[in-house]
Formats: sequence, structure tokens, C-alpha cells
Amino acid sequence: MNKKLAEKNIEVKQYEKMKEKAFHQYVKVQNYEETKQLDELAMMQFGKGAWR
Repeated sequence: MNKKLAEKNIEVKQYEKMKEKAFHQYVKVQNYEETKQLDELAMMQFGKGAWR
């Protein structure tokens, strides 16, 4: 019984670690996309201002 409990505990810890890695990757992608969109917006605004 103790061995089974220890194995489950290890599985849960591995799952939590994978979940955390996936979340960090998600945040990285979101930050990249947000930066890209802000850069595009800045270029569009600059372009409008430059032609007036």
C-alpha cells in the first residue's frame, strides 16, 4: 500500500511539473504575441502620423 501511494505521489509531482512547464510556455507565447501586436500598432500609428 505504501509503495502504491509513493508511486501516485511521484506521478502527481511529475504531472504538476509538466503543467507548470506548459503554463510558462503559454505565458511566453502570449508575451511574444502581445509585443508583436504592439509593434505593429506602433508602426501603423507612426505611418499615419508621418504622412500627415
